[in-house]
Amino acid sequence: MKLDVSLFRCITFLLCLCPFVGHADELNKYVDKTSFPNVTTIISHRDLVNVIKIDNALVKGAGSLRKAQISVVNTSDQRLGLEYRMDWFDNDGFQLGDSGIWQRFTLGAFDSKSFTSLAKRRRANSVQFTVRLPSDTLNDPRNSGFFDN
Repeated sequence: MKLDVSLFRCITFLLCLCPFVGHADELNKYVDKTSFPNVTTIISHRDLVNVIKIDNALVKGAGSLRKAQISVVNTSDQRLGLEYRMDWFDNDGFQLGDSGIWQRFTLGAFDSKSFTSLAKRRRANSVQFTVRLPSDTLNDPRNSGFFDN
């Protein structure tokens, strides 16, 4: 009897986890750690994956510090209102300092913009560049018509 109850609890627990199994893979789909040396790029909304692309990402020395430059390209015929953030990490993968501030920008149809960041610490080795839709995207007139289905 105790074995039946334990087995029932175990199966119930595993079934409760089923809805969450695909989400981790879906998130990793938008994270790119291999295209550019010392650069991790994250496109944090599935609707943006085929609409924008990250191009020409570089991390170089600037004196004793590191400097990153990353370009974002809008491959659609719609104007986009977006936000980006750049965070620096050391050789061990630990974030240096607080998370960067989200900065808004607009990309016109088939437009591109470059963003530059200078590390604030000598230990900085790599950068993480994240692009997302603003939290108030439904009220943003720059995105009108783009997400209408």
